[in-house]
Amino acid sequence: MTKLYRVALIGLCVASLFSVTAAWAGEGTVANPAANPAISSEAPLFTPAPENKCCCHLQCELGFTTSPGGGAPSDWGMGSDCTAAQSALTSALATRAPNNCLNMGYSRRCGTVSQVTTSACYFNGSVFQIDAYANHGCGDTVCDDPYQL
Repeated sequence: MTKLYRVALIGLCVASLFSVTAAWAGEGTVANPAANPAISSEAPLFTPAPENKCCCHLQCELGFTTSPGGGAPSDWGMGSDCTAAQSALTSALATRAPNNCLNMGYSRRCGTVSQVTTSACYFNGSVFQIDAYANHGCGDTVCDDPYQL
């Protein structure tokens, strides 16, 4: 009796599978596009304008400095030796330059950050220190209107 129920259940599943497949095959197929209005050879009445993202680029302006003025240092690096002080200074300038750009209304720093050392490595009484500022560029992403090209 259990085998009979299993056979009946399998037969029912197979029959429903064929009936769903047959019903689905009649609608919206390539052979019968009229049965499905979503598949049409005509363009819809309202289509969004295509977005042209090909014309965006970074516009970088050079000539910015982190110096507060007159070539004064903006940052210093301190460490147990001159190598550690230079590493700390490089990190400080790498943080200061992008923040400088953001404060001036640009979206990012661009180009290279070149260090201008105002005092060579020296022992300040407790640690080694190097003072410097950075010259760098700032920029924004600019997208041209493709219809004005």
